[in-house]
Amino acid sequence: MKKSHLLRKGRISIANHYYSITLVADSRRCLFNDLSLNRLLINEMRRLEEEGACKSIVFIFMPDHIHWLFQLKTHA
Repeated sequence: MKKSHLLRKGRISIANHYYSITLVADSRRCLFNDLSLNRLLINEMRRLEEEGACKSIVFIFMPDHIHWLFQLKTHA
């Protein structure tokens, strides 16, 4: 079993609960210094909100990772 699958083993997602996640670039490459890439990611985060999947509370882009605090929603 892949390591990423082991990290999710036994975890559940609950609507209206808050989640704090960290997304790390492969090999910790400094990908998030690129403004155009960051804009694409923000547009995807907005799309998730528009679809009713989540509500972003706060996020921050660091050179090699992203921190994102959001509230999980149910699809409308």
